[in-house]
Amino acid sequence: MTVDTWNEATVKAAFDEGTPADAKPFTVYVASKTEGERAAWKWVKDNKPPFVFNAILPYYTLGQVLHPEIAGSTMKWAANLLDGDTTAFGFPGQFVDVADLARVHVVGLLHPEVKSERLFAFASTFTWKEFVGILRKLRPGHTGIPSPPENELRDLSEIVPARRAKNLLQALFGGSGWVGLEESIRAGIASLGY
Repeated sequence: MTVDTWNEATVKAAFDEGTPADAKPFTVYVASKTEGERAAWKWVKDNKPPFVFNAILPYYTLGQVLHPEIAGSTMKWAANLLDGDTTAFGFPGQFVDVADLARVHVVGLLHPEVKSERLFAFASTFTWKEFVGILRKLRPGHTGIPSPPENELRDLSEIVPARRAKNLLQALFGGSGWVGLEESIRAGIASLGY
């Protein structure tokens, strides 16, 4: 995946009458993200505003949920594995921690060298087997954690622009870059009271 990669397949599926009805809402949602970003870039090109425009492209977001009345969609789905709900297994295995995502937004707003960029907030890949293993390690008393999907393959996508985002995080905030999967899961489930 490069900075020139767009989710064309999902946009096509959103308008395809052959897309299954149960998949349509999420497909349209994802396609709207692609089309919304594309429209923003077109507007910037056509209107040449006096400000810098950058786009932040996050992936499956995990980590600490801060608002007591908002459970956090993707983190909540992941935490629900502790109660046997397998909804999260429907998502591919790449993630970003919510704190890193916030930091990438700050980079996009404040870093003087970041101009007209698409910043990809993709920390790393994981398998649901690894994820479930971490949950079982962190919460050994939760016996309802489901077994991960069988014969699951690791996402081998190379998100080339994620290196740029990681380097910018290190330059602005120090540290090693992305928050790791276990740390992100730990913070997320603790913030949701698990």
